[in-house]
Amino acid sequence: MNVAATFAHEGKKTVALELGPFSNFALQLRKSPQASLGDLLELEPRLINSDAVSRRLASLPHGFRALFAPQKDAQLRDISPDHATAVVHGSAALSEVTVVDLPAQLSRAHEAVMRASSFITIVLEPEPLSVELGRLTVEAMASWGVDSNLLGLVVVNRLPLTNSLRLPDIRTRV
Repeated sequence: MNVAATFAHEGKKTVALELGPFSNFALQLRKSPQASLGDLLELEPRLINSDAVSRRLASLPHGFRALFAPQKDAQLRDISPDHATAVVHGSAALSEVTVVDLPAQLSRAHEAVMRASSFITIVLEPEPLSVELGRLTVEAMASWGVDSNLLGLVVVNRLPLTNSLRLPDIRTRV
C-alpha cells in the first residue's frame, strides 16, 4: 500500500491489487469493503474486464483505489493464473500504475502476474528466512523465463532483530 500511495502522491492514477487468500489491506486500514477479489473469483476469467474490476475497487484517502483480497470465509481460495491475469489486465486499463501485492508463498498466479508486469519488486526483511524466500522467488522467476532486468529488491526493517543481515550479505544471498 505504501508503494501505491507514493505513486498516487506523485500524481499517477494508481490501483493496488491484493491478490492473496485473505486481506491484509483490510486489517491495516481497518476497513470492511463491500466488494473484493472474492467476487471476481466467482466469475469466469473471460468475464473479468476493466468494468468488472472497477466496480470492486475501493477509493482510499491515500489517493488510489484498491481491490481487497476476499473478506468472506466462503471466498477464501487460491487464485488461478487465468484469474490473476484477467484481474491485472482489467486493472491496467484503469490506471497508469498497477501495484500487485502477492502472498509470500509462490504459486502459478505469481508466474502469471510476473509475466504480465513491466517491473517486479520483491520486498524482503533483513532476516535469513525472508532473504531465502527472496532467493527462491528469484530462482522461480528465472525458471519461468521472467527477465531479471525487470526485478528490484526492497529491504524493509520493521522490527529490530538480533539476526538482521547487512545489505551486502543480502545482495550476495539473493
